Order: sequence, then structure tokens, then C-alpha cells
Amino acid sequence: MWKLEKWASWLPSFASGEGGHPQFSDTPIGGLGYSLASWTTVGEESIVIAPGGTAKIPFTISVPQNAEPGGHYAGILVGSFSPQALEGEGSTIVAIGSAIASLILLTVEGEIIEAGSIREFRTPKSLYEHLPVEFTIRFENTGNTHVSPQGNITIYDWSDNKVYELPVNAEGGNVLPNSVREFTVVWSEGEGYSKYEAVVTL
Repeated sequence: MWKLEKWASWLPSFASGEGGHPQFSDTPIGGLGYSLASWTTVGEESIVIAPGGTAKIPFTISVPQNAEPGGHYAGILVGSFSPQALEGEGSTIVAIGSAIASLILLTVEGEIIEAGSIREFRTPKSLYEHLPVEFTIRFENTGNTHVSPQGNITIYDWSDNKVYELPVNAEGGNVLPNSVREFTVVWSEGEGYSKYEAVVTL
């Protein structure tokens, strides 16, 4: 059996790098107003789950009356540790712990600003002898709530005929306020030597 210890952790308003990975911290970083960790209360301090079992972990979010409109974010982290390690049994204990996070994305009503722009659209090089071609799109969220930019990269040949269309962010990944997220799209199907133009629309 495993005993799970929980704790609520801050999720700052920026991701770790541009790959869409959240960065957690025990305290709010730089006084940023996008965290809702201080509004969140988790119901159970610890719980024991049998092998193959499941458990519900209740939590409550109390939004203040003066909460700023827009997106607010937190993560509930659940860590697993062996009962022997927690109880200190044995003369020497080597414990390996792990944790998983459940992200909370909450929007407070009010003046919601959904805004963003494409900071960069590029390929590693301009001349290819064959496919695949990798496209990189860097999208900046300049609003006050999370957004999920989606669209397509359209490939045109030298005579302006549309030859291929590639979806961007089909998985619906979010971009947090005041952050940039990088999306990668690979063109791997097609044939024929030509000059091509790629247009991204989000």
C-alpha cells in the first residue's frame, strides 16, 4: 500500500521555457496576480490507497470578492511515499518519492482580454533536398487569460496552388498570460521539386 501526501503549490503565470511545461513554486514569484493557490484548500492531508485502487481528493476554491478578472492558475501536487519510509522503520531507509500534478485553470468574470500574436514563424533552413520540413511557431499571449491558439499552415507551390495543409496545436495546448509558447509542426508528405510558400493562420 502507498500513502499519498498532498500539498497545493503555486503555479506562476509563466511556463518553464516555451514548451508549455508549468513551473511550480512554494511561494508566489514576483507578486504576480495570476495564482489561485492561496484560494485553494485541499480536504485531505494524507490518504492510503491500496494497489490498483483509486481515491477522490476533494478541494475547494474560494474566490475573493476583489479578485482580478482573467485567468488564475494553480496546481495540486500529490506525492507517493512508502509507509516504511514515512514511519521510519528499519535502521536505514532509502526512499524514492514521486509526484503528479493536476492543473487548475480558472477564469474570473469581468474584463476578459483574449489577445496574442505570432512572434516568429520559421524553418531551420530555407533549402531542403527532401521532406520532412519542420516549422516552428512562437505564439505570445498578451491578454489576461489563457488561450488555445489553433489553425493551419497552408503550403502553396510556385503557381500558387494549395498543395497541403497542416494543423497547428490540434491537441488544444494552452498559452498562459504574459508568456510565449512554441509549437512545432512537421511536413512529411508530398513530392516534387519546387519553390513553396508556407502561410500560418491562427
